[in-house]
Amino acid sequence: MTYEVFRDLGIAFAVVLLLIYALMVGWFQSFATPLATIAAIPFSLIGIMPAHWLMGSFFKENQKLLVRKWINLPQSAMSR
Repeated sequence: MTYEVFRDLGIAFAVVLLLIYALMVGWFQSFATPLATIAAIPFSLIGIMPAHWLMGSFFKENQKLLVRKWINLPQSAMSR
């Protein structure tokens, strides 16, 4: 069951990234600017996941909320 949940979350994550990219392309009227902004999302996960593994800690719900907040930082900075 856990495998299916994480698989579905991964698929949903990819779909949402594509939708956000499409909205940002419309907003900026450019394909490069949203790509540079959205590139921060997978790079943040590349750092977060190994750090949790090295420390031996579990990925708890409050940490998931914090990751979502970190992901929104570049997007909220671009909207100002």
